[in-house]
Amino acid sequence: MTQWKVKLTKQWDGLVDPFWNDRLSLWGIHEKGNVNIFRYIDGRKMGSIPLRLKSNEEILTCQLEPNDGDLFAVVLRSGSVKVYKGRQDVDSSDPTDGADMVGTIVLGRGEWFNMEQFVWNRIKWKSRGAFKGDFDTVLTQWLPKLTEMNVSPQGKLTCTPLEFEGPEWNASLSENESNMFLTYDNATRKVMVSIDGTFNFRYGEKNKFPTKVTNILSGNANNYVFLNDEDWQLQIIKLEFTESHQMHELMKCCSQIQFLMKYLRDNHKIIGVKLMEPHATFINSLFPDEQASRLLKGLKDVFYLGYSAEKNIENWFTLKLGRHGISIWKQRNHLFWSSSQGILVTCMIPACERLIVAVKRLQGLIKSLKLNIFGLDDDEELIAPEVDELLQMGLDTLTEIVKQVEKFHIGENMSIDGLTWIEYMIDSLLRGEEDDGNNSNGQDCALSNDVDALDTYPKEHYSTQLFLNNFVLPTQTYKWIKNDFPNKLESLIRQFDLVQKNYTAKWIKKMIKVSGPIRKLRSITGQRLKDAIMDGDVIYMICSKSSSTTSQGTDQDQSREQIQEQDDHQEVDQEQDQLQDQDEEFTIIQYDSTSKELTKQLIPLPETLSSIVSIKFVPGEPGRFLMLTEDGYLRRYLVNYSSSLGIKDPSRITIYNDLKILMEPSTLELLNKNAAENRMIVHSDMAVTILSSFTNEQGVLEPHTSYCQLAVHLM
Repeated sequence: MTQWKVKLTKQWDGLVDPFWNDRLSLWGIHEKGNVNIFRYIDGRKMGSIPLRLKSNEEILTCQLEPNDGDLFAVVLRSGSVKVYKGRQDVDSSDPTDGADMVGTIVLGRGEWFNMEQFVWNRIKWKSRGAFKGDFDTVLTQWLPKLTEMNVSPQGKLTCTPLEFEGPEWNASLSENESNMFLTYDNATRKVMVSIDGTFNFRYGEKNKFPTKVTNILSGNANNYVFLNDEDWQLQIIKLEFTESHQMHELMKCCSQIQFLMKYLRDNHKIIGVKLMEPHATFINSLFPDEQASRLLKGLKDVFYLGYSAEKNIENWFTLKLGRHGISIWKQRNHLFWSSSQGILVTCMIPACERLIVAVKRLQGLIKSLKLNIFGLDDDEELIAPEVDELLQMGLDTLTEIVKQVEKFHIGENMSIDGLTWIEYMIDSLLRGEEDDGNNSNGQDCALSNDVDALDTYPKEHYSTQLFLNNFVLPTQTYKWIKNDFPNKLESLIRQFDLVQKNYTAKWIKKMIKVSGPIRKLRSITGQRLKDAIMDGDVIYMICSKSSSTTSQGTDQDQSREQIQEQDDHQEVDQEQDQLQDQDEEFTIIQYDSTSKELTKQLIPLPETLSSIVSIKFVPGEPGRFLMLTEDGYLRRYLVNYSSSLGIKDPSRITIYNDLKILMEPSTLELLNKNAAENRMIVHSDMAVTILSSFTNEQGVLEPHTSYCQLAVHLM
């Protein structure tokens, strides 16, 4: 007999179910605002990820990336999905250094939105042959790779190749896969969908979906079931767009364009925040707003005339700026002008080139879809003016960035010459102070006209003149960074949103098929769903309801007719019957959504007649489920589904007890009968989590007294 063993026991906040990574054998628990990750083999904490939720944010669930990847999602009821990536350096000395946040997906917004269900799974696209259209080959793969640039705390520009051009949660997808993030809004009765985390839309009509959805089931044929187990209303949708190769290419192209726009915005933010702001802060300290015009006039007087009547100009050279200040100015100047050029040339220009190629490909894809899928062949119907406008805006953006690179190059050269002149003036004044401490002619002005043009005097007079006029305070460059380019980029993004609205979203919605009117499974009304699996068009469910109490009254009537000598024995039987009547009955149900056939079979009590605490399918396997009973046993059952018998014949479903897989009561240490609720989460056929929650006298959950335990199957 192989057995289960409890490996880890932890306090549990009672809010979010623990999750399990079967590939890495890691167990995740939400505690006190952190997600703590433990290694099951020795219980070591591998990391603690502080979520730092706002006061009005409430966590709904934590979910691992499909197929046991390295990512996990923290889902908030407000509609945000925060995706984290666990770090590989598990031996890090920092216990709070467990994961990096890689991005956020927004499925809903506003105070009115309250997410109650969440699905993250993979949809499969059907591969087809090549199609006819502009740029049938993805030309961007022949362009230079994009790079990731940043500014270190020491002010150095770092450059690394970009590993994946897109959201990190899509990095592990195969060629014919996409990520599907999905929820349902009970207020508007609409499905909220995000494909690959880049294309979001709402779908649905009120009369086509249940008034309330308590569960969303995802099938392996790209169909989804929305059901309410309170009245058993049910609706099924099928994503027919996954059968179109062109739609897949369209989605990938739109996802690439969206990424490139975000890439442009992120790099522009680096220029603005890490390069321009330190430069502007330093310049403003040298030229305060109330003194800027007078100080600039004084500098120009010194340059053109050799002296200035501005009394503070000498102090500005020697005290305000000085040798230390000019050194900082040179450093900030180089970082601003040169590093900004580096980001523009290395990152933003290649991104614009890719954007133009991608939009041109989008033109061909839209024409191909109109011809081959929607049967449009008129010349006026084949044009896409919104895409033409997007293409022109992309070309204009590239042209503007190229022109701006030239301006940054001029600014850098002029600044070098201008700062050389300022440094010369500082050195001359400081040497004069060291020699005699006063002006040579005793004049009252700050700089006299007797400053001789020495051999070391900078000869680049024209560059210095341009520097004093345009680049001491580079207001035009600041304006381009702070206003002009962001406005152009926002216009580009709005135009792309219009393209997605008029084409991608419109066509996607056309290719989502609703199975028909809302169905109602009246034969199982009163049952509550405990677990479900969808396999193709068939739904397998485990449901429960309270046992009938009619037998109790019958037993009591019969007991009155029995003789007095059997009273004691009868009282014991009645107590057992009453106890059994309070238990739940569990039923396994098979529902074919195509033929609308429904078969149900009562799940028998185990041989010990102990009450059932929880029953769950082994994930992805409707033919196996695990049963946890009140006496502490954990059993595995096998289920056979036959189609040879009649629809309503429960013998179509046969349940076998697998006696080889068992966890004994002595192993399960903490199944507490005094708990308000004991239940089980089946992570795989090798790992389960058993939860015990407690409430106070007012029925409020006591988070510090609840606990969870991880049990693993030992071979």
